[in-house]
Amino acid sequence: MTAPDPRRDPLLKLTLRCGSVYYFQDRHFSSGEPHYFIVINADPLRDTALLLVVSSTKLQKVRERCRNLPADTLVYVAPGEYKEFPDPSIIDCNNIVERPLSLLLEKKREKKLGCFLADFPQVLLAKIIAGVHKSPIHKPALTARIPPIL
Repeated sequence: MTAPDPRRDPLLKLTLRCGSVYYFQDRHFSSGEPHYFIVINADPLRDTALLLVVSSTKLQKVRERCRNLPADTLVYVAPGEYKEFPDPSIIDCNNIVERPLSLLLEKKREKKLGCFLADFPQVLLAKIIAGVHKSPIHKPALTARIPPIL
């Protein structure tokens, strides 16, 4: 039996776009806690994989890890700027997580996927996209799959 095509899933067809936010645990992370993942693909339903950035509430730890990288590759999110983030958060645009589209179906099937009706605010998404493009770490083949600076 072949695996279902994630592109045909009603929930993904409705929610998956650049700026969508999902909440789940990633087995590749050392922390067993779920994280907020923001989709940054230009067209994730047509891409080969999801390109995601991760929100962290450990501001100082992220700043320290990125101290030798351009400051505008970190995006600060104050409480109230995105209602799903109750605490101050930071997004490291130098760290893109690439995962198969089928991961969202797997998390949905396991009832371990949170998705939010409110996309990430356009102003903050534009800062993330700009930060990803300014990062000296990413290869052109990767940044070509992300929209141009908004």
